[in-house]
This record gives sequence, C-alpha cells and structure tokens, in this order.
Amino acid sequence: MEEKLYHPLSDLGRIKEDLLTLFSDTESINKLCSTKYDIPYAPENMSQQHCAIFVETSITALEGNRIKEVSLDISVACAKESSTLSEEEKSYYQALGIYGNRTDCLLQAIHTLITASEAAEILKKKYCISSLSMISKNPIETLETSEGFFGKQMHYSYRSFCHFKN
Repeated sequence: MEEKLYHPLSDLGRIKEDLLTLFSDTESINKLCSTKYDIPYAPENMSQQHCAIFVETSITALEGNRIKEVSLDISVACAKESSTLSEEEKSYYQALGIYGNRTDCLLQAIHTLITASEAAEILKKKYCISSLSMISKNPIETLETSEGFFGKQMHYSYRSFCHFKN
C-alpha cells in the first residue's frame, strides 16, 4: 500500500472537526452552549440561537517547506438576554472554579479543555510539535457580533510539520 502524505492544509480542517467533537462531548461546555460551527462568522439563523461557538484556523508562518505556524481562533457569542447564568448554573461552574457570565464561563471551560487536560495531550500528539498556547499579544478580544449578541475571541497558535503521516 502506498504511504499517504497529507497536504500542508489538511490539518486545518481536521483540527476544527476534532475540536467541535471534543466540545460536543464535554458536559461543562454543552450545558452552556450546544451550537458549534467550523466557520468564523454567525450564519443568518444565529438570531434563533442563544449562544454559539465558532472555530477557525489559518497558517500564519512557514519555515521552509517543513514547519508551519497555525493560528487557531475560538469565538463565543451569546445573546445578551441569555448571558447571565441561573443560580444553579453559577453553582455548578463555581464548583469547577469557573466564574463570570455565559461567555466568560465558556472561554474558561474551552481553554482548560484544550490546554490542560488529557484532550490537550491528544491534540498535541496529533497536530503539534509545540504546545497549543495563547498568543502573547491580544490573546482574548471582544468579538464584533450582530446586534443583541456579545462575544469574545481567544487566539492560539501551534507549530506543526507541513507534511506528516496519518
């Protein structure tokens, strides 16, 4: 059987699929938000959702033909009327060491999941030759959203080989 090498761009879509699956399988994220997209913007029906997570990737640098630096942007947008947590939700998240409104809690749950858990190690082994980490300048920014929504975006980067075997 012929050895299969992947195109340098192939893991940009694969990591998004893996992250969305990981988010869907994580209770602390699903309790706050069940809508997830692999696109960087809200579809037209976003107004019917109370909250959504968006994941996007891009290549920010190439070192020859061997190593690429990948940018991973994770955005959370919540309807303003659903951004306040119920007392039951607050208690659940505070017991996990997570505080703030719905957007803040989602950011914290996602960050912990992809940087400091068993899942983070799996992601690193599959995609990275360096750790997945927040960028140093403006790692979290307010997200420009449609009227009636509030959001934030987290920016990460990692380094990966341009070609690898699956």
